[in-house]
Amino acid sequence: MPPLPGPAVSAVELLRRSVERGATLVATGPLTNLALLEEFHPGILGHADLVIMGGYVGPPRAGFPPWGPEMDFNVQVDVRAARAAELEPCPTI
Repeated sequence: MPPLPGPAVSAVELLRRSVERGATLVATGPLTNLALLEEFHPGILGHADLVIMGGYVGPPRAGFPPWGPEMDFNVQVDVRAARAAELEPCPTI
């Protein structure tokens, strides 16, 4: 999708239309846009297919860095947005 410079509300409306058309939303950073979408359209995230790069499921396996939830940049950088989005963890795959 080409960039569409404009006001933030335009981005939120693009997200709304995408959810209504059955698109999967993929968040690769802070969840601020998802929180705004939920704020402007309460309940919409409950009907959305989401893939989020962030969250802390549990301690890393042996051999991986011993990082805890405080190292999860994508969620920690905007905790208020993550809470507003009321995200629940998915089952471990």
